[in-house]
Amino acid sequence: MAGTRGKAEGIVMKLRQVEVLRGRGVSVAEAVRQVGMTQQTLLRKRGILISMSGRGNCFDNSMVETFFKTIKSELIWPVAWQSRLQAENAVARCIDGFYNPVRRHSSLGFQRPIAFERRARVVS
Repeated sequence: MAGTRGKAEGIVMKLRQVEVLRGRGVSVAEAVRQVGMTQQTLLRKRGILISMSGRGNCFDNSMVETFFKTIKSELIWPVAWQSRLQAENAVARCIDGFYNPVRRHSSLGFQRPIAFERRARVVS
């Protein structure tokens, strides 16, 4: 998938940042915390809302968990995939060709995500 390389590069960059901090005598836990704080600060400066609840709050993730369950039950589990790449391509086609443009979502007032985003841009 196209976005996989960018995600992998981002992870490698974060690991390198942790390694630099480790080289300065910072513990692994502290280095990971500092890199995470840097990322959060960068997101806030760009006006991106970080959706992370406190420890033990299972409801913050419920929409994403519902999405994954839907993809798995409607697409992944019913098919015997020949390769991982074949399954990845099918998921990408499903999201881009059906899930976002066609499927109506109860959490969006039974609108399609693309229509919801279009209306949100007009309002803002």
